[in-house]
Amino acid sequence: MATFLCRVIGNLPSGETWTTGVHASGTGSLSSFLTAAGNFVDTLWNGSGGGVTGLTTDVPAGVGATSLVVYELDDATGRATARAEASLVLAGEDTGNPLPQEVAVVASLRTATPGPRGRGRLYLPPLGVNKCTAVGRVDAAAQANLAASVAAALGELNSGGFDPILFSPGFADRPITSVDVGDVFDAQRRRRDKLVETRVSVAV
Repeated sequence: MATFLCRVIGNLPSGETWTTGVHASGTGSLSSFLTAAGNFVDTLWNGSGGGVTGLTTDVPAGVGATSLVVYELDDATGRATARAEASLVLAGEDTGNPLPQEVAVVASLRTATPGPRGRGRLYLPPLGVNKCTAVGRVDAAAQANLAASVAAALGELNSGGFDPILFSPGFADRPITSVDVGDVFDAQRRRRDKLVETRVSVAV
């Protein structure tokens, strides 16, 4: 079994970028994993039907996904030994203004392993402000759709012959068994490290 990493890179209206990714294991080649990862991203973004509409209905216009990069990893070190890439043209469709660029919804990846080592995180891009409740939490409909979309996307990796896992060098792989999405927003500070502020000064 080989270990792979799927990384999705996208744009934010501010000019910043967002990234997310997941590990998988399988016997296929890097090119076959690129195909499976492409199906993963398509389902994550566009849904799979049956009420799973994907991220596109919850993230605003101006937020998109632009690149898919996959790696084959050395199991002992976790370092990449091979790389492949595909361009993406995916854009959000929500009409609301975007939440600040560092705001993220987290999909918690659960395994059968108890404790912190059995849990992972998949950071999603910021949603539109209309997906935020009056008390600043994730709207229940968006919360349910995001959880279903991530679960369906991980299923695409499985269908392609690659098992979604939590991976750490030196530890056994932990297959992902379920996805949780909470209603409290999280943050990724690095999503604003390239922004230059426009300041207003007032003399005292």
